Amino acid sequence: MGVVAKSLYSLWQAPLIKPIVNAIARKVIPSHWFMPVFVRYCAYRIQPLFFDSLPQTGAVRILVLNSHRYILDLSALAEYPDIELIDFPHDLQSLINQFFHWRLGNMQQHGAGMREVGAYNLSVTPLIQQVRADLNQYLCAFLPQLVRLTKIDGVMTCALHYVRDLEWQSACAKQHIPFFGLHKENMKDPCLHSFLIDRYQQLGYTFYGQRLFLYNELNRYVTLAAKICSDDVIRVVGSARFDKVYRDIQQGVPEPEKVITLFSSHHCIGLLQLKQLGSYFSKNPAEGFVEYFDLVHVKLAEFALQNPDYTVYIKTKWADDWFYYVGAAIEKYLNIKLNKISNIILTDQGSAQELIKRSQVVVGINSTTLLEAKLYKRPVVMPLFAEAASKYYENHIYFKNYYADVFEVVQDPNLLVDTIQQVALGHTRQQPMPTQMIHDYLGYVDGGNCERIIKQIKQDIIAFKPVHSSKAIKLMRKKA
Repeated sequence: MGVVAKSLYSLWQAPLIKPIVNAIARKVIPSHWFMPVFVRYCAYRIQPLFFDSLPQTGAVRILVLNSHRYILDLSALAEYPDIELIDFPHDLQSLINQFFHWRLGNMQQHGAGMREVGAYNLSVTPLIQQVRADLNQYLCAFLPQLVRLTKIDGVMTCALHYVRDLEWQSACAKQHIPFFGLHKENMKDPCLHSFLIDRYQQLGYTFYGQRLFLYNELNRYVTLAAKICSDDVIRVVGSARFDKVYRDIQQGVPEPEKVITLFSSHHCIGLLQLKQLGSYFSKNPAEGFVEYFDLVHVKLAEFALQNPDYTVYIKTKWADDWFYYVGAAIEKYLNIKLNKISNIILTDQGSAQELIKRSQVVVGINSTTLLEAKLYKRPVVMPLFAEAASKYYENHIYFKNYYADVFEVVQDPNLLVDTIQQVALGHTRQQPMPTQMIHDYLGYVDGGNCERIIKQIKQDIIAFKPVHSSKAIKLMRKKA
């Protein structure tokens, strides 16, 4: 099977043959008579997400969608032997969806771009409705066969709103296959509530799955107010990856190195929407956190130049345009290229937690990493000037109820370098996070988040009576 699959894949990728193969595939693969063959191909492609994990015999088997988007949470869950995570390749899910979505062509002609969730969720265009119905019908036949063949107990994704998952959610519900949302977007500061509730309703967000896991009560409030699902579907469980933070704290955090870390922010801090769609960086200096971005990165570069014995990390979420704008700001204001400052490391790689543990000071705004730093007892400096202190302050800056006591807030960019130096030398004292702040933004930090999630998954699988269930679940159901 492996040799045949690889040969077919190589043939499909050939430039001259690919269009012909695609045209044939769009006719053949979605047909129900070909489904048994395609199911076996998919069963060949899926594999354990973590080969070094050792699930016990009869562990619940969860098919994971979009694994690359929440790998830290999944790796935390995989440490428990009573759950086995099986990766459904991202490209394979895209391929299945595309067998139906290709008929939509460029959805601009139907009133909106394919990436706009609302265009998919709320459209009354007959073609879009028919494509959704056809994909849903196919998945209702495909998923039970795949589940039986691979002995899967449930399916899981990381976001309630991904267009690519919506028909999968719905088909699972119709076929009594448990579907879990381990939702990763949980920073729902009160300043965002009105905006988010209106936006989610406008986009028609709906969660069709059986269980939605959220970190905190702030997110629960927004989810219910936007009528995404009913309250009995939601469980507030904290973040799976924060169990590692808890264990680190219990074991004792090592002494920091001479490291300063900036968790960099782009021009769209706090879900700011630019008129220029499709970018997180503004070409208009009057729109977005443009001056703020430049000043923060320039001041970190000044710190690096004045303190060559320190290593300054600038941690971004991705490279490409983000790296370009960081370098451009430093060269514009300091007349020096970033690569000439030897003690600055600009990176989008590596673990945020490991960087925090190495750091004497963490710098940033609006990020969960600032809360992680406080848990690791690392001082946090929050730059709060330029657009962050003026036109965007009210609706886009987080932690207002707490930051004056918890962080070292700097309201003058000319004081940022000196403040970082003073904090690094231990000349300031910061308070730990209040319990209420932890509750609001993190939910739980007690080492039990993974256990809460897995326990609920097992209960839901028993209650939902999936098409296939492992021996462990059958035994659990008998005992229940």
